[in-house]
Amino acid sequence: MRPGGALPLADSLGELGELHDAEEHLGRALETFREFTDRRSEASTLRLLGDVSLARREFAAARDFWTRAAGLYEEFGDALSDALRRQVEDITDARSGEGEEGGRAG
Repeated sequence: MRPGGALPLADSLGELGELHDAEEHLGRALETFREFTDRRSEASTLRLLGDVSLARREFAAARDFWTRAAGLYEEFGDALSDALRRQVEDITDARSGEGEEGGRAG
């Protein structure tokens, strides 16, 4: 499968609730995008990994993925960086004062 093909597949798997499979496909795609220095696809993959982490209630991992994606989008001058930073703030505000489940970041 082409690395870019992994993103729609992972997105579909996530929508179907197959979060583990989605995370695996995204992880492989991320490695490939980094290997080929495809920064835009890396940003998209990090954003989707954040979405999967949020769906798994792994809030720290979601924040980490979204923060890294926002940094890349900012390099491109893409307004999505601001939207992702707001998501990070929202999740931080919502979780402040509560115990948080651990997450992992890739």
